[in-house]
Amino acid sequence: APLIAFVRSDKPAYVGYLLSCGFFVGLSIMTVAENQYFDRVVKTGVMVRAALVTSVYKQCLSMSPAARQQRSSGSMVNAATTDAEALQMLCLTLHNLWSCPTR
Repeated sequence: APLIAFVRSDKPAYVGYLLSCGFFVGLSIMTVAENQYFDRVVKTGVMVRAALVTSVYKQCLSMSPAARQQRSSGSMVNAATTDAEALQMLCLTLHNLWSCPTR
């Protein structure tokens, strides 16, 4: 709105240049900050996923043969990968929930 108000007014040209430079600097800072935010959220999601997959595999290795007969190998692999992927995506989604109103 400030730039539109400037165009409709009779203010000197340097005010418009200052507004444009201010918008450029502000958006540049926002871009760098958002890139850092996204990088950290993705790294956190990958770490959560790796921890969960490791935990499930350790649990599978410590199961008795009788307990292994009750579950198929496919369900154990599914628990280790698909559910871990869902948790990784949850990290992105939860951060977007609180950060979107600030954008």
